[in-house]
This record gives sequence, C-alpha cells and structure tokens, in this order.
Amino acid sequence: GGAPVHAGTPHRRLTRRLISRFSLCRDGICSNIGLMDKSELLSVLEDHHAWLRDVAKGARANVTELDLRDANMRGAVLIDADLRGADLSGADLSGADLREADLTKANLSGAILQNANLQGACLDYADMSAADLRGADLLNISAQGTDFWRSNFGGAAITPEILRNALVCRL
Repeated sequence: GGAPVHAGTPHRRLTRRLISRFSLCRDGICSNIGLMDKSELLSVLEDHHAWLRDVAKGARANVTELDLRDANMRGAVLIDADLRGADLSGADLSGADLREADLTKANLSGAILQNANLQGACLDYADMSAADLRGADLLNISAQGTDFWRSNFGGAAITPEILRNALVCRL
C-alpha cells in the first residue's frame, strides 16, 4: 500500500482552484497548464513523490475539491493522495497509480481509467458513471454508495461483491 499517514504529517492543500487542461506525466513533468501556477503544481507533485519515499520529507498531495475536468493525467503516480471531492470528470487517468487514494465524493464520470491501479482506494459516494475501467485493478476498494452506472469493467480485477453492487439497477 501507500505510505502511512502520521499525526503531524504536512499536507499541501490546493482547494477550489481551477486547472484548465494540463498534462501530467509519470516523471512529474507538466505542460499545458492553464489558470494555475505551474511551479505550484510541480511543487505539490514533487513533495508528494518525496513523501512517498520518506514520510519525514515532502508532503502528501491534498487536492480536495480541485477542478481537474478533462485533464490528461496518464501514468500519474498519486498513491495515497487526498482527492476527496475533486472533479476528474472526463480526465484521462490511463495507467495511473491511485493505490490507497481517497476519492470520496470525487466526480470521475466519463473518466478514462484503463489499466489504472486503484487497489485499496476509497471511492465512497464517488460518481464513476460511464467511467472506462477496462483492465483496471479495483481489488480491495471501498465503494459504498458509488455510482457505476454505464461504467465499462471489461478485463478489470474487481471483487464479486463490488461488481454485483455496481450492476444493481437503480430505479
């Protein structure tokens, strides 16, 4: 799993900021960032990567309620990141590493999560409607109240109970 959160661990917080179409690569290099200071985002990502290596260094990424609609985040490493309430609708998170991430109440409607690793992630009350989850690892996720309406689970690793709940018809 991801690095443990300890009392007193610093968190970098970016709330209610609008990011309009940016590209985030696995190595943390960003381009095409609009309406947000590129150096601030790079700093948050660098701090998160340092924190993943050693909790005494860096800071856990905390991007609650951040607007990341339609963002290209292919291969992003966001292990144990705090993405509660973030708007990731239409975002491309193909191959992203979101193990143990907190996506409670996040909007991932129409997001592309092909081959993404979401092991142990919290997706409680998230909107995953029409998400492309083909080949994704969804083992050990928490998905209480999660909306998976019209999501594509082809080839995904998922526990039978979560899949059964996802396929329940809601009237």
